[in-house]
Amino acid sequence: MIRKLIITINIDTNDLANILSEHHCDDWEDSEKPTRTECIGSLRNECNSWLNDLNIIHRIEYKE
Repeated sequence: MIRKLIITINIDTNDLANILSEHHCDDWEDSEKPTRTECIGSLRNECNSWLNDLNIIHRIEYKE
């Protein structure tokens, strides 16, 4: 049986760079001060990675 699980993540993008910098700073134009778009992209990559590792078919949407 397939179920749909909806997860809402509220984030403070000011703290996101600190949280993700260890593993994603090489992907950012300025590793000390990533843009908001770069931070959101890094979070999306992390979520995709976690869900792929669990073999969970997923779709991630971003809304302002």
